[in-house]
Amino acid sequence: MSFNNRIKVTSLVIIITIIISSLIFIQLPFESELGKELQNTGHIVASGILAIIFLRLIKQLATKQRRKTLILYFSALVAAMLCGVLVELVQIYTDRDADINDVYRNIIGIVSFLVIYASFDGNFTFFNSIHCLLRKRIVFFISGVLILFIGAIPLINIIIAYWQRHNAFPVIIDFDSKWSSKFYYLNNATIEVGEKGDMSKSRLYTTGLIFRKGEYSGINIFETVENWSSRSFLAFDVFLESSAPLVIYLRIHDKQHNNEVTDRFNLKEALRQGDNTIRISLSDIQHGPLYRELDMASVDGLVLFVKDVKTERKILLSNITLE
Repeated sequence: MSFNNRIKVTSLVIIITIIISSLIFIQLPFESELGKELQNTGHIVASGILAIIFLRLIKQLATKQRRKTLILYFSALVAAMLCGVLVELVQIYTDRDADINDVYRNIIGIVSFLVIYASFDGNFTFFNSIHCLLRKRIVFFISGVLILFIGAIPLINIIIAYWQRHNAFPVIIDFDSKWSSKFYYLNNATIEVGEKGDMSKSRLYTTGLIFRKGEYSGINIFETVENWSSRSFLAFDVFLESSAPLVIYLRIHDKQHNNEVTDRFNLKEALRQGDNTIRISLSDIQHGPLYRELDMASVDGLVLFVKDVKTERKILLSNITLE
């Protein structure tokens, strides 16, 4: 091996080591759903780049007699996939969370980048006819881009959800809209989106919320539209069918919240049978924390829940809005 080839091989090995180390140890400080999807999409790109570098490295190490293009590409694909699996296994023993979905993303990145790279590779023996050369290259390129697009769909969906949420303001959560599902999760509860009910003609209830038996049960709405300072009230309607009393709790916090109960707004509301309107002054929310004011320009989350549920209970909810 010539000196120049040794330099190339060493450089490629160093780059591979850097990429693998980054995938294992570097956790970008993203807390938002958009940030998480950007990091997931970065997994796809990093895996694709890793596959191309493996291909270049294998080409440098292969003898001329063994430089069959399909074998080289297959070797690069296997090497990159094995590295992807190894990264997830190593993360089990670090402070990073291993995720089987990352293996799927790795495959998307590896296959798409290799296919796109092959469409520009003059030595790729699959293009063995001048007559079909351009056509096959175009098919390969489009196929690679489509595979990459499939991997980017979650990122595209979350970007659309953010845009729709922005346009829906002052609605905080619209249970009938798909974007809302990106910004809440359930804790020991079940949601029935589109549950209108026949019990009230005076209010529009869009969702049935079922609280299951347990110490806590509810819905956590996160990454709300941050700036509430231009509004005066938070409002929503609740319908309780049962005559048995039900006490619900509402907590609202900002980005500075320290997870202490005294560092947020807390509301305890006893529901009566039938229609219940919850309408809270944002001034009261602002002065909810005991030792400071809640930052109404950086509201971060809202949790609606019940405690000590002995039997399954159900309420109907309207959309949650600012007024």
